Amino acid sequence: MGNYSGPIEVRSNGLWIRGSRRDDLVRQAWRQAHKLRELLGVEVQPVLVFVGRRLKGEVGRLPVLGEEDLLPYLRAQSHRLAFEEARKLMAVLERRVR
Repeated sequence: MGNYSGPIEVRSNGLWIRGSRRDDLVRQAWRQAHKLRELLGVEVQPVLVFVGRRLKGEVGRLPVLGEEDLLPYLRAQSHRLAFEEARKLMAVLERRVR
């Protein structure tokens, strides 16, 4: 999505970067998740991850994390794809991306 310098704040009412509210990043994450859901036919939960940051919070229902919290977050999720489901999704993605 981009490189961001300066303070990043995660609040329940928005994402703030260098003191400016960045609703565009939140909307972009949801748009991309909805597009993937249309393409793949499965529910997709967006997550914003900032590399090199120590963040952890939510903007509404959108998790916003630093890179060190991504793997623990994913492991804690209750629903995971079985190998066969993941294989089918990869086949769909390969057809659509070409």
